[in-house]
Amino acid sequence: REGLYFSNFYTQQSIGTSADSEFVFNTSLLPVNNGTVFLTNFDHKYVTTQSLLQEEGYVTMYFHGNNGSFWNRSSMYKVMGYDVFYEGKSFEFDEEQILGMGISDKEFFLQSIEYLKESDEPYWATLVTLTNHTPWPDEDKYLTYDGLKIEPEIDCDILQLEDTATCRYLKSSRYADYAFGLFWEKLEEEGMLENTAIVVYGDHPAKLPIKEMELFYDRE
Repeated sequence: REGLYFSNFYTQQSIGTSADSEFVFNTSLLPVNNGTVFLTNFDHKYVTTQSLLQEEGYVTMYFHGNNGSFWNRSSMYKVMGYDVFYEGKSFEFDEEQILGMGISDKEFFLQSIEYLKESDEPYWATLVTLTNHTPWPDEDKYLTYDGLKIEPEIDCDILQLEDTATCRYLKSSRYADYAFGLFWEKLEEEGMLENTAIVVYGDHPAKLPIKEMELFYDRE
């Protein structure tokens, strides 16, 4: 009653992985296959979801907890029709709140909500999370705590996946799911889900080793 789920979903990225997926999602065009469109075609004009919404009076915002120069995002987002770009320096976090490539998903979501509350309406906001990105190096920090421990540890010994990329991925994915759950609950508390659509997608495959996948699924 509240959502749609599309299971037959395939990412359409080329060499640019995340940046390519952002391009596809926002323009409905395929990326270039001989480079990265964010680097080689950032000076073109595109019709995007955001540019069309701007014409209808929407404020368009982009949130990403990494450096704005990464994948030339600072330049490309303007071309794609975003009014405001909240990059890594827009957020407050310490060393303990860094997971992988930048600010933890939990902090990222909660601080992004504060920016959304300050924005004029209607708005279109794109949030790119970082925690659940390869190589998932901070497995000791993937904790689903809020005063009390919510879930038991994932036992990768039982899965025969101890010290593997797939084990780290599972722990990271659960943390990302937990953080998104907090985000959803907070939006609901603030009354921000009324007349709102939320779209969630994964931007590119995890590229987990096939042999580990065979162990996990217990089949070739």
